[in-house]
Amino acid sequence: MFIKTYTLRFSDGRSVSAKIEAESPMGTYPIEWSGDLELLLTRKEEIPEKMRVSTLNSLFTIWEKDLGAKLKTESSGTYDREER
Repeated sequence: MFIKTYTLRFSDGRSVSAKIEAESPMGTYPIEWSGDLELLLTRKEEIPEKMRVSTLNSLFTIWEKDLGAKLKTESSGTYDREER
């Protein structure tokens, strides 16, 4: 199981995190959200319940730039299936 956690930290100390556990890079998987999600909701961002790891990565990269936050990522494990 591949596990990746994304955390956006803002200058005021608040943060938003998402953790995804994926068996393959192509599947869509539930996301465990935590932190001050209002930071995303005030921008009328949709908070998805499931997505691919690559899509979550893209979203957090965009949010880092758009919201002026610092992005930290942590990952562990490997995919159980290497689908193409």
